[in-house]
Amino acid sequence: MLGHSGCGAVRAALGDGPLTPLLEQLVLPIRQALPPAPLAGVEGLERAVQANARAAAAALPQSSQLLAQALAEGRLRIQPAYLDIGSGLVSLL
Repeated sequence: MLGHSGCGAVRAALGDGPLTPLLEQLVLPIRQALPPAPLAGVEGLERAVQANARAAAAALPQSSQLLAQALAEGRLRIQPAYLDIGSGLVSLL
């Protein structure tokens, strides 16, 4: 799973403004992945994006028996990562 800098969905999950029903569905799992006390500003958003990428990667095998089996057999590795759009640098998490 790849999170990226400036992610609007994670930014919406961090906010407390009203959301449309579809956006609310999108941010619900993101909010569940957020650290208990996210930091403010760019650093807080970056940490939240990374936490979401880790949670999404962990959830993949839970939602697919095929992925879970491949992971258990060592035929698959799910690696969360973070993309800094400005620099193009991808960091494995």
